[in-house]
Amino acid sequence: MTGQGRLAGMAAVITGATRGIGRALAEVGRRKGMKLALSARSAGALEALARELDPTGEEVIGVPGDVGDPADCQELIRGAERRFGHIDVLVNNAGLAIGGKIVDTRPQDVDLMVRTNFLGAYYCTRFALPGMTKRRSGHIVMMDSVAGIRISPGGAIYSATKFAMRSLAEALRSEVLEYGIKVTAIYPGMTLTTYFDPDNPDALKPPIPIEEMLTSEDVAEATLATIGLPARVSVNTVVLRPTTQQT
Repeated sequence: MTGQGRLAGMAAVITGATRGIGRALAEVGRRKGMKLALSARSAGALEALARELDPTGEEVIGVPGDVGDPADCQELIRGAERRFGHIDVLVNNAGLAIGGKIVDTRPQDVDLMVRTNFLGAYYCTRFALPGMTKRRSGHIVMMDSVAGIRISPGGAIYSATKFAMRSLAEALRSEVLEYGIKVTAIYPGMTLTTYFDPDNPDALKPPIPIEEMLTSEDVAEATLATIGLPARVSVNTVVLRPTTQQT
């Protein structure tokens, strides 16, 4: 059976689903036959995406909310379980980066990054685990970053949240082994998302030519290929870099 065949019919929750890597995961996952519960803060964008991917509304649902709010995360997981009966895959993708040296950071920005990048992944994982452990099956994906392996210059707090996600993934794997639950941390390098989009006035200056960067689809395809492996195979770490990225 092909990886696409194994993905068909799987029920997945994807956070941060309306743009960038999250949107690509939703689009590619749907093409491969997955049932999706999508989360983002923008209810309008989420509804439009869900309708685009499944006009019937039966196999794709949008559950608007903020992953930094535990109540919203609990409702997301409950909504997916109500609609699909269970969750096969949770992709903790929601994240944001606000740059700057520590001395220049604003506490409210730091709080937002910690709540979105780290606590959001923790909350969703916490509420998804009871169902997965009961079924003794599931796959939790942490969309990390190479900034969680090597400090990102000018992005100390962002890197700190991604290092925390890395620790969470490693600890989680040891805790859920006995239940047959897989844990995978994905570490994309420079990816052409809104952070580097030349049409975004707040975008960062691309450190390499944008045509050499990873695309969101590249990351989505690699992530879903990992999810589509046989049950006996657990890939725990996937590092993706543009061929020309050195660090």
